[in-house]
Amino acid sequence: MVLLKGSSLPPWEWEVCLFMHFVPNSVAKFCTSRLWWVLLLVLALPGCGGEEVPRLVDYFDDLEFDAPTDATVEVAVGRYRVPVSVPDRSKPEPEWRQLKFALYVVTAETKKKSLAEAFEGRRGPFQDSVLKIVRNVTADELEDPRLASVKMRLTDMARMQLGEHRVQQLVIVELLDESI
Repeated sequence: MVLLKGSSLPPWEWEVCLFMHFVPNSVAKFCTSRLWWVLLLVLALPGCGGEEVPRLVDYFDDLEFDAPTDATVEVAVGRYRVPVSVPDRSKPEPEWRQLKFALYVVTAETKKKSLAEAFEGRRGPFQDSVLKIVRNVTADELEDPRLASVKMRLTDMARMQLGEHRVQQLVIVELLDESI
């Protein structure tokens, strides 16, 4: 089969006709059919563009823990009885409640002594700050059984006054909320 430049076939079909001239008919028909191109795309696409999704196991493997939990200690920083005025929407006067709790700072065992010294040096301002934070508690914050927002503010204050590197977390225990 000889193709001339003046033939009525478009140029991209010239190559197909030349290809079919030198290859057996069954192979040529398969290669020029749409099935061939679909098969080629199906085989080529799985390797394209996929992002590897990080797995939780890989994340945990990358984490490095500064101190194991058995190497921490709790240092008592006081027992508190704080009267709190809580606005009640149904009454014109606020409701008075008293919060009783013990406060502990969790720290590394190696920093226990320096934390105790820092607390003794700042006992008055520390306790005043605790009272101020707890007295400004809202009714919504008291509804939370974990007192998460209050605990967060107390932890921030403790880290500021006792040292960011000493305070790992604050623990509120023996919480009692009673009406006055």
